[in-house]
Amino acid sequence: MTVRSRAMDTWIRNEFKDINSKLEELYFSSPEGTPLGSVGAALKQQLVEQGTALIAGLLNRGKYRRRL
Repeated sequence: MTVRSRAMDTWIRNEFKDINSKLEELYFSSPEGTPLGSVGAALKQQLVEQGTALIAGLLNRGKYRRRL
């Protein structure tokens, strides 16, 4: 396993799992009828930013490298 793939694996097993659990808690504690798109925006953004950085690192190395 490469350093970058290990970082992705660690993130998914730890930070992603924790953030996702917090989002689920928010969803289930929201009043019925609350649009879920409006719940946990900061946590969703954190997932996007962290995940994007890790995925970009994987795509920019090794056999998945593409020329755009």
